[in-house]
Amino acid sequence: MKTRIILGVSTGALMFGTMAAMGADPLVPPPPPIQTYPEASSCIYVRGDVGITTYERPDFVKNLPGPVISEALGEDMKNALVADIGIGCQFTENLRGDVTLGYRDKSRVRDDFNSLDAKFSAATLLVNAYYDIGNFNGFTPYVGAGIGVSRNRISDINLPATSTSGSKTSFAYALHAGVSYEVNEALSIDASYRYIDLGKAKSGPDVIDVDNLVGNDFRLGLRYRFLD
Repeated sequence: MKTRIILGVSTGALMFGTMAAMGADPLVPPPPPIQTYPEASSCIYVRGDVGITTYERPDFVKNLPGPVISEALGEDMKNALVADIGIGCQFTENLRGDVTLGYRDKSRVRDDFNSLDAKFSAATLLVNAYYDIGNFNGFTPYVGAGIGVSRNRISDINLPATSTSGSKTSFAYALHAGVSYEVNEALSIDASYRYIDLGKAKSGPDVIDVDNLVGNDFRLGLRYRFLD
């Protein structure tokens, strides 16, 4: 009899203690896990390119004293260095655009009859848009186009002797094709071809008129994208 009483008291005490503990520290579901998102990156990038250009045959017209107008024959423009810097934005995975400022070093211009000897140089400002075709193991081929202006200059004129240096601002446009290689999330190496039409040039005092100023640019550069 005593054993049953002791067992009942012990069981009641255990149940009371358990209920009291549950009342003091009720079961609370754990908080939901904190959802994390990948770090966003800025669309802004800067670029720099250097290379060499080969010019197609230009059209030179010499307005000599009096009513004499002479077209140069066999004009030839030497290869020259080109350099560009720019800033742009990667709008989407495939679409980007940039604004570039370029300089085209002096190229010597001569003709077949030793009646033309001068140098041509230019500074360009272009707004460009590109379509990145896709990323293939880090390599991204692309195509693009640009429009802007070119400040074309004829200088260092030896022939015709009556001409002096002069500059002309002309409409310019460009077509691009290239491939970039992603070194890391921020840095890419870029190899490209650019067809660029620089418009027209003129010497002073209007002795030399130049048309068909077209360059084929082969360039190598870097693009750096800023990360948040």
